[in-house]
Amino acid sequence: TRYPGQNYGVRFFVHDVSENKSAELSFEEASQLSLDSRVESPDGYTIQPGRRGAFFIFDYRSDYSTRYLVKDRHSKKLNLETASKANRYYWNIHFHGWIIDE
Repeated sequence: TRYPGQNYGVRFFVHDVSENKSAELSFEEASQLSLDSRVESPDGYTIQPGRRGAFFIFDYRSDYSTRYLVKDRHSKKLNLETASKANRYYWNIHFHGWIIDE
């Protein structure tokens, strides 16, 4: 994962939604997965950043460090492992796809 002025290397994680836990994968393990790279999963879920409001309508911000699994009106906060816990910013998370069975 890279962002301005820093280079932490690339690391791969898979997130188990039922357990709400992430596990790190080697490049070799990650390259063996079949992925669907569409924004919406085959069963209708999306991953969206959290949101927080402010006192004024013009000062509404997104909380990019928190992600939610969303379908219809239901959402679940994801406890995602990031490449660097100390640098938990939105650019640390790069979604590559939904794991599909072939």
